[in-house]
Amino acid sequence: MDDKLLDLQTRISFQEAEIESLNTIVSEQRQEIEALQRQMTEVLDLLRELRPGLSSDGDDQPPPHY
Repeated sequence: MDDKLLDLQTRISFQEAEIESLNTIVSEQRQEIEALQRQMTEVLDLLRELRPGLSSDGDDQPPPHY
């Protein structure tokens, strides 16, 4: 009986350590995802600002044929 109790306590300790490790990893990944989302928003905002300037240069016209 004592061996079973010790085995269960050992398993619980191991599981608690694993859960803490996974929690740390998930927290770090959440921060990375949030940073990437901010960067993506900035890139999209810059693209929206540049898009009107790119199309107003007359580059939309087909090239002349020789």
